Amino acid sequence: PGVYIDTCGVPFVLPLARFFGCKTACYVHYPVISTDMLQRVKDRRQMYNNRSTGLLQSHLKRCYYKLFALMYGCVGSFAQVCMTNSSWTRAHIEKIWWKYWWTNPRGLATEGSADAEKAGDGGGGGGGDRDDGGDGDGVGAGLWQPLRVFPPCNTEELAQIPLKGPKRNAKKPVIVSIGQFRPEKAHEVQLEAYALALKQAEGSPATLKSVLQSRLVMVGGCRNEGDMRRVESLKRRAEELDISANVEFHVNVPFSQIKDFLSQALVGIHTMVDEHFGIGVVEYMAAGVVALANNSGGPASDIIVPFKDER
Repeated sequence: PGVYIDTCGVPFVLPLARFFGCKTACYVHYPVISTDMLQRVKDRRQMYNNRSTGLLQSHLKRCYYKLFALMYGCVGSFAQVCMTNSSWTRAHIEKIWWKYWWTNPRGLATEGSADAEKAGDGGGGGGGDRDDGGDGDGVGAGLWQPLRVFPPCNTEELAQIPLKGPKRNAKKPVIVSIGQFRPEKAHEVQLEAYALALKQAEGSPATLKSVLQSRLVMVGGCRNEGDMRRVESLKRRAEELDISANVEFHVNVPFSQIKDFLSQALVGIHTMVDEHFGIGVVEYMAAGVVALANNSGGPASDIIVPFKDER
């Protein structure tokens, strides 16, 4: 082939493609390894992908991660054009991939520079960024700066849901959570936070009593038996927290049913740390649902952003 484009996160093929004379490009959904991951290992912070270990094991793991990051930074640099799905992903690629370590030799605008501020973020069209300039290979500014290209979000149908529809009841509010039942989505945190909200509402003013009449509707897909077991574990956790009467689980439901849940919801929650973009958060907002997301990753950098100096 004359052109090789990686959209699956397998950059180790890029050097081979360049060796055989291909033009190369990639679309990065999520960095294989990020500086955030390196910092968590250094700090020995426990997460779904970073178990608590002894000091020696943590040190060895950190050395392994650093070596892997160097390899990732090397092979990623063989992409002549790099596109990322969010500002968060772009920032990590710029920090790790070797070719972005050096000063921009073409005088092209880079993120945070005065020229970039003048250029703004709307030049790429369709929710992406584009820098002017190019080189002899016709690969343009993507050679020196990753381009931000937001993933497509079909919001037209969701935007038709009325903000004050008959299904939305502020006295019996529906809180919705939409996302695959995977460990990184942190559904257990949602249950614990909801249990705390119910407890605090018991002694709150009358204006907050509606929280006691609320429902938490958790909607998501299960890929395999492991995910199904995770759902059963979440149900048991809801029982332990004594909130099972207020929590519903809906697995692998069609889009029509998801749309119906969104038409009822007042609030949508998304608790994943370092979500690379967050299409679900965009869908909340399109449906007129108040989005409550973890202050990290794509939701913090590109979606739930200041508007008229307010969030």
